[in-house]
Amino acid sequence: MLQSPSISAPHPLLRITSSAQLELRSRILAAAKQRFARFSEDDTSLADIARIAHLEEDEVEEHFEDTHALLLALQRSMDRSRALSRKPGTRPGRHGFAPRVDKSRIGDARIEV
Repeated sequence: MLQSPSISAPHPLLRITSSAQLELRSRILAAAKQRFARFSEDDTSLADIARIAHLEEDEVEEHFEDTHALLLALQRSMDRSRALSRKPGTRPGRHGFAPRVDKSRIGDARIEV
């Protein structure tokens, strides 16, 4: 029987059913962050990530189908942490986050620290 095109595979995070699996995924992402800090996606394999994380390559493949999927997950993870660490009322600026401006004094705007 053919699967409907509108039904896709479950999101990888939805397949995690235990804290051990979540810890393993975090370990893989930490190893990927370390590897991608020095090497490009083209110069990185799942075997490289597995070696850094002290895992077998098939354990990494259970969570990520290739290095591109791993890089995307790492980017999402970093974006989430950046958003969670942001102070309420701030917004992204050119170099991180823009300072808060007290707009109650129209002619004499002051920057809050």
